Amino acid sequence: MSAWRMLVSAAVGSIALVAAVVLAAPGLAERIALAEWGQAVAEASAAVACAVAAAHTRGRARAVWGLFATGQAIWAVTDGTAGVLLASGHVVPEVSPLEIGWLGFYVPMLAAVLLLYRRLRPERGWQGLLDGMIVTVAVAAVAWTTVLAPLAEDASGGLVGALVAFLYPALDVVCLMALGLIVLR
Repeated sequence: MSAWRMLVSAAVGSIALVAAVVLAAPGLAERIALAEWGQAVAEASAAVACAVAAAHTRGRARAVWGLFATGQAIWAVTDGTAGVLLASGHVVPEVSPLEIGWLGFYVPMLAAVLLLYRRLRPERGWQGLLDGMIVTVAVAAVAWTTVLAPLAEDASGGLVGALVAFLYPALDVVCLMALGLIVLR
C-alpha cells in the first residue's frame, strides 16, 4: 500500500470511528478521551506524511521535513499519553508535566522553519537571517503588549500557569512570523 493510500485510509478510518462513537454512545466519547485520541491520530498522520516527504527529498529539504515529522510525532505522543491518562481515570490538570511535550513540539518546528528560511531566502549571507530575526522580535514585542500580556495576567496555575499561557501564543506568533517572512521574501 502506498504512503498516500495509507494516510487517506487512516484519515477516513479515524473520522468514521469518531463519528460512530459519538453517535452510538455520546458519554463514552468523554470517558475514553476521544478528543485526545483523535488529535493524536491526526498528528501521527501528519508525522507520517512529513516523514514520507523527508524520505523523498535530499539535503536541507530532507532535514526540514524530518524536523516537521519530529515535531508532529512529539505532539502525537503527548496527546496519546494524555488520552491514556484520561481514559484510565487520571485527572490531567490544566498545567501538567505534559506541557513539556506540548511545548517541546515547538523546538523542532522552529528549527525546521529556520532551515526552510535559509533554504528559500533569495539573499546570501547572515544579513537576511538577521533581518528576519529583527522583524520577528519586533512583531513578538507588539504581540506581547496587545495579546500575550493580558493572557498571562489571566492565567491560572500561578507562575507556571502564566508561563504556559505566555509560551503557547508567543511560540505560535514566532512560527507564523517566520513563515510569513519566508512568504514575503
